[in-house]
Amino acid sequence: MALNPFIWDRPLDDPSKIVGMEAFAHQVALTLKGQTNVALFGPRDTGKTTLTNQLALELAKTHGDDAPPFDVVKINLQRVVSIPGFIGCVHDAMVGHPVRQLRRAAQPQVGALEKEIGFDIKVIKGSVRRTGAKPEQDGETLHAQLTALRSLSPRLVVVFDEFQRLRHCHGDPLSIIRSALMSSGANHVSLLFTGSIRNALKMMLEDSSQPIIGEAARMRLPSIDRVDFLEYLDFQFGATGKPAEEQALEHLLNLTRSHPRSTQQLAWETWTDTAAGSPSRSRP
Repeated sequence: MALNPFIWDRPLDDPSKIVGMEAFAHQVALTLKGQTNVALFGPRDTGKTTLTNQLALELAKTHGDDAPPFDVVKINLQRVVSIPGFIGCVHDAMVGHPVRQLRRAAQPQVGALEKEIGFDIKVIKGSVRRTGAKPEQDGETLHAQLTALRSLSPRLVVVFDEFQRLRHCHGDPLSIIRSALMSSGANHVSLLFTGSIRNALKMMLEDSSQPIIGEAARMRLPSIDRVDFLEYLDFQFGATGKPAEEQALEHLLNLTRSHPRSTQQLAWETWTDTAAGSPSRSRP
């Protein structure tokens, strides 16, 4: 029995299910390899995190003698409201990296850092705090951690997903990022900042009072080409024994206005309600 091929409740990491992002991922990869940081905006649920998965595959390619493969570390900032929370997210990104080589390279770096600060980083995560710890000590720990992060690879892209969350974070995290990842010794590191609240991201990157003003090229996540989306939907329905009429697919995209998450969700519902061997038809 075929499984429902449509995924709408989480980012996609299977390249065969990522639609219409190859060209944009290629453009962003070349920008990052050219030592230019990128700030990427896209409304919530339009595929920013999925794009970072496609981007990691693109960055791993060779694009010429002056653009060899780059490694990627993705730091998910969704839960961050404090410097200790930021430290926990960086720790998770390092020791839980999906590439074994980078994961193994991170372990001695984390161990050396914990020996230096005299404390187990795991218990700093989230709201767990050290007794008597001062905010400046947490800032120094984060700086040392990000400095250790940049040593994982000679060619590295660090992705800060949901970067606008740091605006809630006391302790001047942007200055710490600038000092650790955008200064001397970090010329092999490029940064990708993603955000779903355009005004917040713009304020953090363009306000003259902010420490990283003008340090990233601004890009907007493009819409998925309608033809690409139609072809993808047509293939997924047909390959699982539930072919869809072209009119039905057109109607589906019209209803969702080609929004990535909404389209996948409605396709999931339509696929579920269609009997095997019967074509999906448009409904009023």
